[in-house]
Amino acid sequence: MKLIGHIVKKDFRELSGTVAIYTLFIAAKLVLGALLVHGAAADPAMFSRIQSYGNLCLGLEVLTGYVLVAAWVHEHPLIGTRAEWMTRPISGGQLLAAKLCGLGLVMAVLPLALALPWWLGNGYGVHEIERAAAETLLRQAVVVVPALALAVLTDGFDRYVIWLLVLFGLGFGASMLPPVRAAMSTPDVAVTREWLSLAVAAATALFVVANQFFTRRTGRGVALLCFGLGGTALAAWWWPHDLTRFARRTAEATWESVPADQITLVLERARVIRRPNREPELRVAMAVRGVPPDLKLHGGRAAQTWEWGGVKIERPGELHIENFGTVAPVLRALGLRVPQMDPAWFQANAERPLRAGLLGQLIPPEGVGLSVQTPMRPAYLARMQHEPADYDLAVSLELFRPEVIGEEPLRTGGRIDRGRDHVRIARLEQVGSALRVTLVESGPAVSWKSPGRYVGTGFAGEGPEVEYFLTNRARGNASRGQELLAQRARFGTVAITWRVLEFRAPREWIGGAWVELQGWDQNLTLAKVANRRVAEVPCALQVESLPLTEDK
Repeated sequence: MKLIGHIVKKDFRELSGTVAIYTLFIAAKLVLGALLVHGAAADPAMFSRIQSYGNLCLGLEVLTGYVLVAAWVHEHPLIGTRAEWMTRPISGGQLLAAKLCGLGLVMAVLPLALALPWWLGNGYGVHEIERAAAETLLRQAVVVVPALALAVLTDGFDRYVIWLLVLFGLGFGASMLPPVRAAMSTPDVAVTREWLSLAVAAATALFVVANQFFTRRTGRGVALLCFGLGGTALAAWWWPHDLTRFARRTAEATWESVPADQITLVLERARVIRRPNREPELRVAMAVRGVPPDLKLHGGRAAQTWEWGGVKIERPGELHIENFGTVAPVLRALGLRVPQMDPAWFQANAERPLRAGLLGQLIPPEGVGLSVQTPMRPAYLARMQHEPADYDLAVSLELFRPEVIGEEPLRTGGRIDRGRDHVRIARLEQVGSALRVTLVESGPAVSWKSPGRYVGTGFAGEGPEVEYFLTNRARGNASRGQELLAQRARFGTVAITWRVLEFRAPREWIGGAWVELQGWDQNLTLAKVANRRVAEVPCALQVESLPLTEDK
């Protein structure tokens, strides 16, 4: 252990300058994140500028990490027979232990130590810290593992850089090629391929490193590397099976039980929509009955089949949940009354676009509106209009439960802080009878919980869908915020969103007309509502001879 400690101290002493630069880039990135959270972003341009600086710091951090790993290994090169360490009683295992200890302190312990105050300042609990630390270590491994594999196979920094560029070039070129068995490349299979290829690449790199430290047979190390790259490509292009279902089962175990026969679909209308310079669209509208009053309905997956005269067409469809019917559960969660409306007005206006802010319009007398939209060839539509087709629809509907995260009187500087969720009211503006509210949000975000991709600090979060309401408890009404602008960034597993919302005066159906409520903007409270997915319910609709109408 004394010899290993001596090697670690020597490496730190020789590379202290590079370690200091690496530390500076990590700290600068987190400081920029703190500036976004605590008010430095006064407008969208400033937010984008700080985000760009964060991207720059992240890029320099990664670049310095690759340099640092190579320099750490090349302090005691494994290629050749003239290295100074070979004249001393140092075994390959001892040298490997020393290098791993040193790199572990710099590339793992140091980033976690710098990020810990940042996580605590953003309300992370033990569970969030564990997940954030796991992601941080995984991201560091993406830098360290391939860099370590190339460093042990080269005897100088110039060759290391050349082979690193070659490796990145091969990876970029491979990513541009279409996958083998593309028909089986569903989103879940694509995620499986991504994780499996990363696992094969990491295992290859570890075998190469062990081979070089214990045997120093470079030829065999190069062969292992080539073999592993082939296995990585095979996993990325060919692997046909979905392994994400095991992770989904864990999430589904916490879902609520909703009887599948409780929710039904009722056909309302099927119509053809034609627009200039676009393929005609078939839109099938229906009502969803039996949704529990405290749950919101969101669209899921749809599979459709048309069959007539020996012709069969199978197409996926794009689901659209109409806005009416999605606000009532939120109002109940907020403890507010649900406005009633005139069924005759709803029947007359169901096909018209709804105006924002009219909560009364958003609640139908019965059921929730659902439509499936599908581009269709004109020849098929003409034949279906002349000879109606049998129609089968299978959908998977997602149910969400609104949960009130927190409430705060509407004032500049007001905050909603509940555990890991933080919202700051940055600015208030009166625009006619409407209010514009600028919010700065921050909270944990872990990469593998999101379907989106990350570029630098750019963030595309999954999380629960979030809505904001301005509530007037004295009058018992509320206005839902319409998002005008949103910018997102991500610093050290913390998602930061700069959001501008517009709240319009609520209206109610009074005396046969929609009346704008006066004095609605007095004594307002801002409420943040998150919609948590609690169930996924399969539903089916079968129609013989689907009648089509033409949209005028």
